[in-house]
Amino acid sequence: MPWILVFLFCLFCAPAQAVTIPGVTTGASASQESTPPPEPNVEQKKAAYSALADVLENDTSRQELIEQLRK
Repeated sequence: MPWILVFLFCLFCAPAQAVTIPGVTTGASASQESTPPPEPNVEQKKAAYSALADVLENDTSRQELIEQLRK
């Protein structure tokens, strides 16, 4: 009787072991080479830095950003 319980336990746990994490799986997608995203130009970097500076200047938005980063 205990062997049947062990068998059923293993049978129902097998699908849980088959779960994969996106981006970590290996297979056909891993063999294809993906091109990295293009590097932003100087103007795009300046705009991003300016937007970040604006967020950091405001106390409320800075605190919200800190909370999001900690999550």
